Amino acid sequence: MTVLSHPVFLDHDTGEGHPECPQRLENILAALDRAGVPWTPVSAPATAADLGRVHDRAHVDAVLALAGTTGEAGVEVPIGPRSIEAALWAAGGAMEAVRRTLASGTETWALVRPPGHHATRRLSQGFCVFNNVALAAVTYLDAHPGARVAVIDWDVHHGDGTQDILWDRPDATFISLHQHPLYPETGAADERGAHGNVHNIPLPSGSDDADYLRALEEQALPVLDAAAPGLLLVSAGFDAQQGDPLAGMWVTPGGFAKMASRVREWASAHGVPIVFILEGGYKVDTLADCVLAAMGVTPSR
Repeated sequence: MTVLSHPVFLDHDTGEGHPECPQRLENILAALDRAGVPWTPVSAPATAADLGRVHDRAHVDAVLALAGTTGEAGVEVPIGPRSIEAALWAAGGAMEAVRRTLASGTETWALVRPPGHHATRRLSQGFCVFNNVALAAVTYLDAHPGARVAVIDWDVHHGDGTQDILWDRPDATFISLHQHPLYPETGAADERGAHGNVHNIPLPSGSDDADYLRALEEQALPVLDAAAPGLLLVSAGFDAQQGDPLAGMWVTPGGFAKMASRVREWASAHGVPIVFILEGGYKVDTLADCVLAAMGVTPSR
């Protein structure tokens, strides 16, 4: 397993009291250090040309013009002076994770912030500046004509931005397990994509480990079987954790461990490389427990 991150992610300043805070990632990296798991700095940021693969170029240019400022990059996207720089490195980290996994055949985790799955073609929103996982998916497809890619998003919020970007791509399958209704109020089961390539699995508030595992086993994995992707990307949000302040699910660290293990087993059985990209998760004191559990790492207190 390779783990990628970068110090600049801790400089993404969302303001005092904001749930998408630097401490989220600080705690994860500190837990990895205690467990003896090394991480590698992302080697390069994404470029404007890279981002133009998934975002409208005028939108990219408008966001890049905000570099060095404090304010808002979109709807519910607070930024500080280094936030746009961090967003470029986050997108670059997602791309690098794909390259490393394809080269090594082993899974890679991109521990990045800001997250990305709410960012649409033309809008930064919901704490997300650029769509990291969509960029990873499209970069892979551009480099491998005729290939297919799949994204599983288990963040508690629907990945509306990823759905928007991949909606009309027959070579991309998007699967989202999420609490519904909840922000962003999208992700109904009848939202199917231009080619039937979108598969939303809305779950009621209070869903627990068993509910998520059942949905994964009975609904998500059969979709992967049919899609036959050459690469599997996981939008790994951990805000379905019991007690998360922005949601109402009851998933435990053990539940995330079982979900990741089952996805990993599927990928191994089908010879499909896998990449995990960090999204949300706002119960800061126990977020690291969930992430390490999904990695298969035993925490060291």
